[in-house]
Amino acid sequence: MTFYTRLSVITSFILSFVAAHSATRYCTVHNDFASLRAGIRLQIHQSARIDRNRLVLDNAQDSPMLALDTARIVATPYRFVARLANEHNKAGKTYRATSAAGEHVKVASTACGVVVEYADSANYWTVTTACHNSNLHDDIMDRRYMIVTATHYEHGQRAEQFTRTMTDSVNLSDGLNSIAVEVNDNSMQIAVGEKEFTQVMSFAIKRQQQPVQTGIFVGPAAVAAVERTVMTQISDPHRHIMTQWTKETLNAHFAASSDPLEGYWQYLDRDMDDNILRLGGRYVVALVLADDGYDIIYVDGAQVKRQQWTTGTLKGHLKKTAFIDNYTATWVDATFLPIDDDVFATFDNAVILTLRFPVFRSQLRLAKVIDF
Repeated sequence: MTFYTRLSVITSFILSFVAAHSATRYCTVHNDFASLRAGIRLQIHQSARIDRNRLVLDNAQDSPMLALDTARIVATPYRFVARLANEHNKAGKTYRATSAAGEHVKVASTACGVVVEYADSANYWTVTTACHNSNLHDDIMDRRYMIVTATHYEHGQRAEQFTRTMTDSVNLSDGLNSIAVEVNDNSMQIAVGEKEFTQVMSFAIKRQQQPVQTGIFVGPAAVAAVERTVMTQISDPHRHIMTQWTKETLNAHFAASSDPLEGYWQYLDRDMDDNILRLGGRYVVALVLADDGYDIIYVDGAQVKRQQWTTGTLKGHLKKTAFIDNYTATWVDATFLPIDDDVFATFDNAVILTLRFPVFRSQLRLAKVIDF
C-alpha cells in the first residue's frame, strides 16, 4: 500500500489496531513559507518573493536553484508533496538564463520540481518535470508532453536517473501540478498530477545515513510559483516498544524469580473469525513482572513482519484488577499497533493464559513452558 492508493483491508491484526503515529507539517503562504524561505541561499540572478499567495522562486541563472526546508528528517517513511507551477513553461517560447560571468543561454524546456534526501550539496535526489513538443511547428502532428525525471546525485556526480513520459492528467503549460515523493527504508515512489495523483515510478534506493532535508528545485531559466508544500512523517513504530530484554537477560531473570507467572509462554490454540481478526504468528512470549502487572515480551514465532520482530520487543502488557488472576490487557499486533479496546486476560492454575478480544469475538491461549 502506498500513500497514493488507499485500500480497504480487514482488521488483519494480527492482533491489534490503532492509527499510526504521524506528524504533518504544512508550508503555505499563511505562515509566509517561513521554513522554506529560511533555507534559500540566493545567488546572482536569483530571487524569491511572495506574490498572489504563492512563493515565487525566479532562477535567471544558468545553474539550478535549490530552496531547502530548514527542518531535517531522521527516520523514514516520509512523504513530501509540493504543488507548484512553472511560469516559464509555455509551448514554443524560450527563456534566458545568465551565468555568473555574464554569459547568456536560452532554454526552451525549463524544469521545476522537488529535492528529497538532501544530505549536502553533493548528495541528494531531485524529481523534476519539463514539457516538450514533438513537432513544434506542425499544428497537425505536434503533441505536447511532460517528462518526469528522478535524478540521484552522489559525491557531486549524477549516479542514476529514471524518467517517465506523461501526456494526460497533468498541466502541460504554466498551471499548477503536484509532485509527491514517498521515501521508505529502501525505496522511493513518485506520483504526479494536476487534479489527482498518478503514480509514475517506483525504484529501490540506498538511503542517507544522516539527517536529510527536502525542498524545491528550480532549473535554469525557470520560475517556480509554489502554492504549498506538505511534509508527512510517520514515526518509527519500533521506537515505542523496544526494551532492554534479551534471551540471555530473560533466562537470568527467570532463574532468580519465584513468581509463578514469570517465564516463557507459547501458543496453544485460538478461537478467531479470520474475517475479523487474524493471528500474526504462533508466538512465544515472556511474562516479566512490572509495577502494575506484567510486561509481555516477544521471543519468537512471528510470521507477519517476521524480520522486524526481534527478541525483547514489547508485545503487550497485563494490568492487575481487583480480581485474582484477572487482568486488563494491551496487545501489540504484528504491525506494531496496540489493541486495548476491552481486552482481558485470565490465568488458569498459572499454566494457561487466555487473552480475550470480545470486540473481535476472538481469543488466544498460551501455555506456560519451563524453558525455551
